[in-house]
Amino acid sequence: MRTRIALVGLLFCFASAARAQNVELFGGYSFLGNSGTSYEHTNVNGWNASVAANYKAWGLVADFSGHPFSNGTTAPAVVNGSGGSGTMFLFGPQYSFRRVSRVTPFVHALFGAVQGSTIPSFATPAVCSSQGPCLGGSVTIAPETAFAMALGGGLDVKVRNHVWIRLLQADYVRQDFNQIPGSSGSINTARISAGMVFTVGKR
Repeated sequence: MRTRIALVGLLFCFASAARAQNVELFGGYSFLGNSGTSYEHTNVNGWNASVAANYKAWGLVADFSGHPFSNGTTAPAVVNGSGGSGTMFLFGPQYSFRRVSRVTPFVHALFGAVQGSTIPSFATPAVCSSQGPCLGGSVTIAPETAFAMALGGGLDVKVRNHVWIRLLQADYVRQDFNQIPGSSGSINTARISAGMVFTVGKR
């Protein structure tokens, strides 16, 4: 499923790139900040990469990010877990403000899917105590692919020809999982990314 989503997104961007004024390749660090006790609710470090095909101020973006986790980075409720990961595949329009030659703010609206892998067993929130470890009540959650979206923007600063630094990309992220104990499944989170941008063509 996630392979199909990624391929569709890449074909979407490659088709756009053929008519684009320039193409941007971004890669770097990403932090996904959440709260809670299930495997989707984690404060974790990861990676973020994207391809943007631009024509003047408008562009089409394929955005990919992954945030692996383990017992050491999940909430205290986790017991007997072996870790896992969440990977997002998002696509959509982006608008860049190109009024200053060396500084480019941008905003985007991205939509797609997230795949969350399972932690084999963890205690449900109802049996977790703030005074000690969680006991019993363990459940198993299967891997799930769900709708996801990211609304936000960022700031790129030029270093030299075709090389930029993405000082900040900040997104509101929504993930619509259905298998979270004690939750409706919708998770509202923040994703912060930074890294390098390489351009092909005139930006």
